[in-house]
Amino acid sequence: MIHQNGVILGYRLLLQQEDGGPVVWNVTVGPDVHSYMFTNLEIFQTYSTQILAFTIKGEGPLSAKVYQKTDGSGKWKNQYTYRIFLL
Repeated sequence: MIHQNGVILGYRLLLQQEDGGPVVWNVTVGPDVHSYMFTNLEIFQTYSTQILAFTIKGEGPLSAKVYQKTDGSGKWKNQYTYRIFLL
């Protein structure tokens, strides 16, 4: 996909505990990845997720944080994957 700064080479996904703690996951995926599942999460913990795209010119801005809480199994209460939607 071609955008103003060139072809998107991939995406970076960040997962952080809501309390502002350290980044738990920092994952880089290719441009053809449409969803990603975070695993081994703590139960009843609220996490924030952010995403950015990158091209040969560098990284774009981080998205706004999206907050979700895990259930007793460590999975998201409302979703089981963090989905990337390509426009």
